[in-house]
Amino acid sequence: MKRTVIAFVFLLTALCWISCEKDIEFKGEITDPFLVMNGFLSSDSAVSVHLSQSRFVLNGYYSDTLAAVENATVSLYVNEVLKEKLAHVSQGIYRGSYLPRPLDRIRVEAEAAGFDAILAETLIPKGPDVTTVDSVITITESEKFTPYYAYGGEEGMEYETTSWNAKLQLKLSDRGGEENYYFIKVKKNTCYQDGTRYSWPVNIDYEELLKNNPSGNADFLEELIFDGDSGWGDNVFNDLFIDGKSLLFDFEFSGAIEMRKYKDGKPVEEEETDEEVTEEYQVIIAEVSKDFYRYVVSANKADNADGNILVEPVQIYNNVENGIGILAGYRSHTVSLRYMRKPNIYDDNGQYAYPPTASRHSTRTNTRPAKTNMRSR
Repeated sequence: MKRTVIAFVFLLTALCWISCEKDIEFKGEITDPFLVMNGFLSSDSAVSVHLSQSRFVLNGYYSDTLAAVENATVSLYVNEVLKEKLAHVSQGIYRGSYLPRPLDRIRVEAEAAGFDAILAETLIPKGPDVTTVDSVITITESEKFTPYYAYGGEEGMEYETTSWNAKLQLKLSDRGGEENYYFIKVKKNTCYQDGTRYSWPVNIDYEELLKNNPSGNADFLEELIFDGDSGWGDNVFNDLFIDGKSLLFDFEFSGAIEMRKYKDGKPVEEEETDEEVTEEYQVIIAEVSKDFYRYVVSANKADNADGNILVEPVQIYNNVENGIGILAGYRSHTVSLRYMRKPNIYDDNGQYAYPPTASRHSTRTNTRPAKTNMRSR
């Protein structure tokens, strides 16, 4: 009897986990596609926008890309004056020759067969007021050290490095009585004499500055807006708490210029070339338009709420009339720090100048979280 009861309980449990599926026919209205325009304009490059067409929510849901529109007429207006027609380059990208200037009012209009004509307008910001307060560069020699384990599993290996070290302090002065919006990022570039170039973002963490930042974090923005670089979407902030004041940013960077190996106390000769590699750290502070800021904040919030049945969906900011998308502007200030280093046989992918197993003595980014000091101008 006991075995029968246990078997019945197992059977009842299994039946409870059996799910039923039912196809429900969609009886709503299928909307016609809209033109979608996306463009992030900077004074560093000619005006360029991307045109595509929207798709119905149940049509191709699992596709990540929208169909490009390649037969459109795209017009650029600057301060209400027609400046030029943008030419189609490839895959829905339309580009002109005009480089936006600070405080330009940019309007882009697009027409294509089968779609309603669209337009969007944005303002190119004046640009951030950034000054270099202090910059110190030193070259240091290390003592011989033994890593946790030598590259390739060799024993008795020791290393000795010559390192480049830099300290940089920048001041961002906010214009009082205005609504201003900013972003900050740091990236590292490795450049070889044959033209090969690698670039990747440097993680920065400004908790004090961004603790009231509503933009949040969404990975998809990294590719959509910032060409795959992380750290831009979640480092967008406004001047709500710094209106008319200044912010001080402290940075520290370091990298190995040369590494020497020793085996059982004797120098190890390695294959080297006369080619030197250029390493560059770029600190970028930009002022962004209000459209830029509102889009990033709303898109991040929408992404964070996606799939959460307890949260109401967030409407993503859109400034394209009769269509969908975003046209926004920004103007950046860049400070670059460069140094030369020697390559070696392990330097084959650009990311690690020396064996990554050399632990803390490998070439890497050492970026200290910035101090955030606010004071009156």
